[in-house]
Amino acid sequence: MLAYFLFTTSSSAISVPLLVAAKGDSVVNEETLYAAGSPAIDGSGNVAFRAVLEGNAVTAEKRVAIVVYSNGVPTVVVRTGDVDPVTGAVFDQLSDPILSNTGVLVFLGGLKPGTGDATKRNSSGIWKYQNGQLSLIARTGTKAPDFGVPPESFFVSFDQITVNDWGGVIFTATIERSGLKDMQALFASHFSGGLFLAEFPREEITAFGFPGLVAGLGALKPLPHVCGQGRTLAGNGDYVLSPVLRAFPSDQYVLRPFHFALVFAKNDADEFGGGEVGSPPLQTQFKLHEPIINNSNQIVFQTTIVGEGFAPTNNTVIATLTNALAYGLFQFLARTGDAAPDASGAAGDSTFSTLGDPILNNNGRIAFLAGVHGPKHSNTLGIWSDADGIMKRIVAEGGIEPGGSGGKFRDFDQIVLPDVGGVIIEAEVGGSDGRKQGLWAVAENGALERLLMDGDTLDFHGSLKTMKRFHIFQIPPHFAGQTRSFDPGSGSLVFEAFFSDDSWGIYRITNPSE
Repeated sequence: MLAYFLFTTSSSAISVPLLVAAKGDSVVNEETLYAAGSPAIDGSGNVAFRAVLEGNAVTAEKRVAIVVYSNGVPTVVVRTGDVDPVTGAVFDQLSDPILSNTGVLVFLGGLKPGTGDATKRNSSGIWKYQNGQLSLIARTGTKAPDFGVPPESFFVSFDQITVNDWGGVIFTATIERSGLKDMQALFASHFSGGLFLAEFPREEITAFGFPGLVAGLGALKPLPHVCGQGRTLAGNGDYVLSPVLRAFPSDQYVLRPFHFALVFAKNDADEFGGGEVGSPPLQTQFKLHEPIINNSNQIVFQTTIVGEGFAPTNNTVIATLTNALAYGLFQFLARTGDAAPDASGAAGDSTFSTLGDPILNNNGRIAFLAGVHGPKHSNTLGIWSDADGIMKRIVAEGGIEPGGSGGKFRDFDQIVLPDVGGVIIEAEVGGSDGRKQGLWAVAENGALERLLMDGDTLDFHGSLKTMKRFHIFQIPPHFAGQTRSFDPGSGSLVFEAFFSDDSWGIYRITNPSE
């Protein structure tokens, strides 16, 4: 494995939401939509979701389906009660799906024991739907890839799953080995097909000249405020993880656990190489949070630094490493104790007191949530981004939301950063009519515009309905590491709206920055 070590509303300027699917819509024959899970969108605007169907011909066994809408036309990819073409067993459970930017669909499925070759031990698996074909990626009870050292490993369960643009799947799974304790490991697809074992706890490894054991994977974690955007896996198939190494004590040093990052290339990487930033744990030590990687092998991460020149007031930084596979340029992008840029990008009268985990787009631009302290602020939260080339404050707590409601920003829930336009923000505002949830985006002219807010009216097959609430940037079980509610290339969004008459609809916002 080739690796790189690194220590550790509505505004007139905004597109109108377009209805994709709604409760009661016909899907196949006389079967209609009754309920829907969290939708996912790809680079062509296709939308996929897990649906519950109803109709006179719908039986309990065949009620759940994964549906893809393309140009307004629904296609049932798979449903419970279908026979899996690979195993001959019958599907009895289906998860929410994920989509790559190129439309590759992946889901976690369950098979009914006693049908086909399914037993209780091997009844769960990961399936991929690509180019109209359904294929099985991994299955419980079957042998897991390992390093060929006894005892053999077998899949017990699947934890977090992601898919890249060429259809490669990366996932964490619990494995069992005879006579040993079950453990979690990271697996990845080869570019040419098949799986390999990428990383596992207690693997013996040498970093910075120190041999030790991997203590944690550091991949596919849901992080506060930024879990709407994938981190571990880039669309091109490169991926990054930040395990912790428990180094073996030597005669000279008693070594404590330290952090580093591994960057894997997409091309059947099986050679191990490395470079270093700092020399932990002897000099400067980086304590990494989970990094994020883009298609250009750029890594950005938040880290706490222990070492000379770093104190509790200035030891948290957001840092980047460009061209990580070639040991590229490392630099700080933000640091606690430094002046926080204002809305114009000039140094303000406040300093960063806290820094959240950053997000990164494929243009090398970032956004992050941070707290500031100064003459007019005391740990006030705000959002900063350099999407237009200049690092600046986008919005701060207490600011007036720009959609005309008069409400003030109270809580920032999620931020994402597509490759076009600027940061997209899900937040809560408070005003004379109480607290409301909303969605905002930075338009091409640099202004923050409101896309959506509780209480808005949306078109519902030709009539207007009042939206009671909406869901976006949700985290379905097993898919915390995958971008799903927006397309990074265009910034197009998908969300589910719920109305006061108990109906619901799935909507797409195309090019929200325009």
